[in-house]
Amino acid sequence: MLSKFSYEKPILRGAKPSYCKLLPVSCWRHCLKSVITENSRIATDKETLKAEETRLEKYFNKNTEILESFQFLSGVVA
Repeated sequence: MLSKFSYEKPILRGAKPSYCKLLPVSCWRHCLKSVITENSRIATDKETLKAEETRLEKYFNKNTEILESFQFLSGVVA
């Protein structure tokens, strides 16, 4: 699986999420603006690919602050 991320530079001042308070700057995943992931693994069916896409999209939406876009590109389907 290949992934491409774009992010906003962390801001050194201002409020940080409570889970990042001990870090000198916000952690990288809270600065993500877009995620493109390409699944190149062989999947048995389209339902498996859709389930993986949904799982990843939920993860990034839950664990990022400023995510603007998420793309899941399916590669090979057996």
